[in-house]
Formats: sequence, structure tokens, C-alpha cells
Amino acid sequence: MLDALRLSDLLGQPRWQACLDRLAALAPAAELWLLDPEGAPIAASPAADLPGPLGDLCAAPVCVQGRALGALAARSVDADTLSAWAGLLSALAEAAHEQQAAAAGFVSTVAHQLKAPMTAIKGFAALLAGQFAGPLSPTQREYLRITAANIDRLAALLDDLRDLAELDAGGPPLHLQPVAVAPLAEGLLESRAATARARDLRLACRAEGEPRPAWADPDALRRILSELVANACQYTPDGGRIEVSIANGPAAPGEPPRLWVRVADSGIGIAAEDQPRVFDLFFRADDPLMRDTEGSGLGLAIAQRLAARLGGEIALQSAPGAGSAFTLRLPAA
Repeated sequence: MLDALRLSDLLGQPRWQACLDRLAALAPAAELWLLDPEGAPIAASPAADLPGPLGDLCAAPVCVQGRALGALAARSVDADTLSAWAGLLSALAEAAHEQQAAAAGFVSTVAHQLKAPMTAIKGFAALLAGQFAGPLSPTQREYLRITAANIDRLAALLDDLRDLAELDAGGPPLHLQPVAVAPLAEGLLESRAATARARDLRLACRAEGEPRPAWADPDALRRILSELVANACQYTPDGGRIEVSIANGPAAPGEPPRLWVRVADSGIGIAAEDQPRVFDLFFRADDPLMRDTEGSGLGLAIAQRLAARLGGEIALQSAPGAGSAFTLRLPAA
């Protein structure tokens, strides 16, 4: 889970923000910044403008369990004071880390404990559907069909909760290697071909030019693309189109190469005010078409966490009625 903890995640927490506000009040003339591990500013005090060259800033690391999450940087603050302030922020970050770990452990335990009774319920429902306890009326068959479908939905939710808790606890070891994305994407689309035909959905995969392989864990990359394609299928009406495109991403001179994988659909789209929250747990937009769709509400959150573990990100472009495009940006091999 420590790999998933970032200073930017802590900014919205009341205790953390109150501490930053208090530090700014202690030295009104000071200029304070929070820096990410690469030294880029992610937040500033009201008195601070965006910094110019960072070399003239005094900085002290903000750490959790010996790992630097970033730094507190300042002008007009002596080094000893700044170090003490960074130590206070480190203590708050440590507390947030422990709280997050406890929550992830609880969710994982609950999901595991519920799995066994869910399996038993599903087994007995199958026995009833097979008429091992006697013949069934058409109404009883329909009730059992609905029961089985909801058992499957709950089982999928428990699996996603367990996977999410595992990711928040640090996740399984990654096995980074060059991965050809096109065959992987084509296989995912092929696995959904029968369902797509039943809904008259057109699925396509194309490579632009000669894309590099991704530098990724194959299982993690497969899960990310699976969640993005599943999301596209979920919110695309019958007769629509879903396309996966793979291309080398733009890179400035001296920067490592990137690979972009875009999953675009002709679905209902997402309003601008809802887009910042699409990766939140259990998010549903205030739209009847989105509220009525099935799904655990965890798929995009899982995809985002996996992308971050691979050193990538997921960007969204969408508008109501114009479909959505999720672009996975990954390091290239």
C-alpha cells in the first residue's frame, strides 16, 4: 500500500490540510510548497507563486517508513524549522498510511469470509434449478434464474473488493517485461465477441504505425485493458462501436518513450462535472442511463491503481452523447 500513497492523495484530508494551513499561518511571509518525488510542485501556500528554478529552495523530505513521498520546500524559513515541519507532516502521513492499511485489511478479510457462504448459496441454487429437490414451476425457474444472476454479481463484487484491497496493500509483485499490446487487446475483444454480436456491438482493434511494446506486467496490463473494455461495453448502447487503438505516444527530447492505448466507445458519454470522479470507488453519475447499468463500480478504480503501479496513467476524454475515450499511457520498452 505504501507504493500507492502519494502526497497529492493527502491534500484533501482535513487533518493534513489543517496542518498545512497552520504552518502557513506561523510564517505569513514564507513561501511553502509540497513537491512530488520528482521535485515538481503539487501544492503551494497562499503567499507562494509557482516557483522558478528550484535550486534556491530549502527542502526537507516527507517520509513514511523510510520512503520519501516528496518534500516540503520553502523560501524564508530556516533549515531546522523546515525539517521540524516536514517531520510533523511525515507523522501525519504515517498515520494516514496505517489507517489505509487497516481499512484494506478489513475489506480483504470481509471479502474472504463472505466468499465461502456465497459459494454454498450458489451451489444449493444450482441444485434447486436442476430439480434435484423436485420439479419446478415456470415461476420458480424464473426466481432461481434471478437469484443465480444476483449471486454472480455479488461474487464479482467480492472479487473486485479483494483485488482492490490487495492493491491498496501494495499489490502482488510485478514482473515487468516487454509486452506486445495488440495481440493482448485482440484476445480480450475476441473473448467478448459472442456477447457483442448478441448486442450488435462492433469491436475493433488497430495499431497506428509500428507501436513499441509496453514495459509492463502482462497480467496487470491485461486486467487494465479488460476493465476499460468492460466499462466501454457497459455504457455503449446496442448497435454501438468500441475501438482499441495502440500508438507510440509523443515524447519530448530526452524523455523515455511512451505507449498510448486508447479505448474509445460510441456510448452515452460523461458530463464534464462528473469526469474528475469516474475513478472513485462505486461512482455512478447522476444520469438515469448510468445509474441503471450493472457492475461493481470498482473496475475503473482498479485500472487506475494498476496503471499507477506500472508507472502510467489513464486520461479521459468524453462528452454527453459523444462517447468516451480512456487513454492508457504507459512506459514503452
